[in-house]
Amino acid sequence: TFYEICQDLGWSINGRYYKQAEDCLSRLQASAMQFSSQRLGRLESVSLIRRFRILDRGKRTSRCQVEIDTEM
Repeated sequence: TFYEICQDLGWSINGRYYKQAEDCLSRLQASAMQFSSQRLGRLESVSLIRRFRILDRGKRTSRCQVEIDTEM
């Protein structure tokens, strides 16, 4: 839950920090690691987070589901 995320990070428990946690998930999803091989002439890019969902968004009971990319 966002409550647990905020608690684990030592953040205050309120909507502002729930939004900050949501923004962090968005940035993690947008971040990618690239692997290149000059010898093979190949480049691969993999994102850490494949998908995430926020359930009951905007409510005290909001929670998130995060799907890690299988190649990670």
